[in-house]
Amino acid sequence: MRLDEAAALFPCTPRWLANQIRAHRIPARKIGGHWRMTEGDVEAALEAFCNSPAEPADVTDTPRLGLTVAAARRRAS
Repeated sequence: MRLDEAAALFPCTPRWLANQIRAHRIPARKIGGHWRMTEGDVEAALEAFCNSPAEPADVTDTPRLGLTVAAARRRAS
């Protein structure tokens, strides 16, 4: 499929997709001077950029929002 068709599935722009392909982050093939992606390439790219759910952070380990590390340290002492 053409990049504009694949970009609609992500959603992103064809230009961003081409940049990711050139950086070897997404699989694709150049045919006749144009980038093309197979369904397998699209699936692999979607899987590579998929965000997996993170475990909730322990709030006791995180500094208070809006404070730098040094400010939080001063406030704690």
